[in-house]
Amino acid sequence: MRARAGGVLVQNDKVLLMHRIKEKDGVINEYYVIPGGGVEENETIDDTIKREVKEEIGIDVEVIDKESRYVFSDDSGIQYYKMVKMIGGKIGTGEGPEFSNPNNGKYIPEMIRINDIIDGKINMVPQEIKEQFIQDFNNKKN
Repeated sequence: MRARAGGVLVQNDKVLLMHRIKEKDGVINEYYVIPGGGVEENETIDDTIKREVKEEIGIDVEVIDKESRYVFSDDSGIQYYKMVKMIGGKIGTGEGPEFSNPNNGKYIPEMIRINDIIDGKINMVPQEIKEQFIQDFNNKKN
């Protein structure tokens, strides 16, 4: 099983997501994901989050959760997500390996209104993480 980790950055009722647009056999697949990626050998979840957010988004982050806030498991592996705060860099300056191959499609970092996620205006995946995120956000408002 493969492990994946991602960083959840929330500011001013918006969350930082990676807008993915892929085309395969003439069909466009468009969705949003929390920035992150695979845990490498001898790497902690926190180290993975810091590395992946830097590669994909171009910012330095501090992991503020001690334990994973959201966890999702399926046949392909387990995913861990923790809250982060931005401590440096500029959103949109990522230079990770995903940007070097045009066959990977488009990777566009965007600050998305949380209400747009709640209202279903964007396709955030995986669905289980989206549901956990919405529940967490709604609980904080109450």
